[in-house]
Amino acid sequence: MDVPAWERREEWALAEVGCWLDRGLQPRPILLLFEDDEATLYVRGALRPAPQLDQQLAWSELFALGWALTPEAALVVTPVRVRTDADGALAGEAEGGAGIGMEWMRRRHDGAPEHGGVVHTYGIDDAGDVIRRDRVELPDDDGPLRDQLTAVVTGRWPAGAGGGAVGGGPEADLGLPPASLAYSLRAFGLTIGVADGWFARYGFDAPVDPRHVRPEDRQRARAWRSHRRGRTEVAR
Repeated sequence: MDVPAWERREEWALAEVGCWLDRGLQPRPILLLFEDDEATLYVRGALRPAPQLDQQLAWSELFALGWALTPEAALVVTPVRVRTDADGALAGEAEGGAGIGMEWMRRRHDGAPEHGGVVHTYGIDDAGDVIRRDRVELPDDDGPLRDQLTAVVTGRWPAGAGGGAVGGGPEADLGLPPASLAYSLRAFGLTIGVADGWFARYGFDAPVDPRHVRPEDRQRARAWRSHRRGRTEVAR
């Protein structure tokens, strides 16, 4: 599929997670940032064993660049468990039922941000193939990641979610410029992609503070420079 656009966000998200599901893999959470109708930055969560995963930390890592860049709009895509009754029982657990949640937020100059979301449910048949089931819309005034998305597009947490600017909300402000922040997130296993024309505009062309660079990466950089010199220098 080609580069995602705001008007085709659901179509893109289904295609993206479908590549994982068709291979029998659990999709990783994804954050996609937008300016106007154009997707500008892609963040995919790290793959970690579930027992070692700190869920709050994982969400903070996924949203960190969004909080730092404050784009016009954002989309988050994540696997979800589908619950149907008050005691929290899992719907379709015996037959492999599950869902993909999509939640989005877009800043508006004349009012509160536009918010929405859907859950696409699916199952696995006896042959291991994915069976798409229902599409359920989330209420406009509700959503499990609404606070995080609000902070992405406005730079502020909603009242009752910690208050103040992003740095004063539930997540601590890391105080890193975008280039250093992206480097740190990649070192923790996140995947980051930047659209053409946005690398410099988002500040990723700035040098990474040497204090934030891992020793092993310094060693690789020195080895690469040495290798390049060996290929380009001409013997006299």
